[in-house]
Amino acid sequence: MTTPQDELRKKGFLPAKEVAERVGLTTQAIYNWCNEKTVHGVRYGRERWVEWNSVVAHFKKVDPEAAKLAGIA
Repeated sequence: MTTPQDELRKKGFLPAKEVAERVGLTTQAIYNWCNEKTVHGVRYGRERWVEWNSVVAHFKKVDPEAAKLAGIA
């Protein structure tokens, strides 16, 4: 049986905590990006899920060198 979280992952969304770990930032920084609408995020229950492609695009735009160091460039 497929869960809603599985469906979000299939659509390219990851939990904010996982995104923060991948890019080397705090979860709060990811929440801020969502609140500023610089990345696309949705809420599921108490968790915020973030579209990974929007994170990559934003990170490359804001700090290409840091994106390379984080391994997402």
